[in-house]
Amino acid sequence: MNEKRPRMRRTPRLPKCIRGFKPSSCPYKHKWCLQSKNIYELPGLENERKLFGTERMVDCDGNEVKEWRFGDWNCDLLLLMQDAAPVDDILARVQAPHPDPISARNFWEEPNGGGARTNRNLHSLARGIEYRKLVGSALIGILKPSTKPKTSKRRRVRITLTASKSVLTSGLIVRRRLSGS
Repeated sequence: MNEKRPRMRRTPRLPKCIRGFKPSSCPYKHKWCLQSKNIYELPGLENERKLFGTERMVDCDGNEVKEWRFGDWNCDLLLLMQDAAPVDDILARVQAPHPDPISARNFWEEPNGGGARTNRNLHSLARGIEYRKLVGSALIGILKPSTKPKTSKRRRVRITLTASKSVLTSGLIVRRRLSGS
């Protein structure tokens, strides 16, 4: 049985409710919401087309990293992570300028960069799953407040990979810098 698969598809057109969402409009005025940003409101990213930065990973020259195969909108498997990049990290990549400021952190070239450990763990866990995959953030385009941490804490991060009827879960210990939370 040689089933023909549809071609890999990239992000569909983003609706205004996603592009125009402002976390600071939170009716409860949570401190986290007031300090967060929608990625599409940052200078230089107003015309960004991707919904999830993790759809793509590029090298320092802007070439797509072939080993990172998590950006297919014709996917069989959707992996959602409860992560958010810090505003200051994304702004630094825009100003650098990085060839794709919201792409997944290339852990091969930047092993200590923000998000590199999470991406390395994700790649290690999911690369052997033979489904077409799309990885994204449950927070969509919301960036967490800038991180100039006072302390470093250890916390357990749970990554759950779900495919039709099976669930693969791995509890990972990740060293994250948390700002006062």
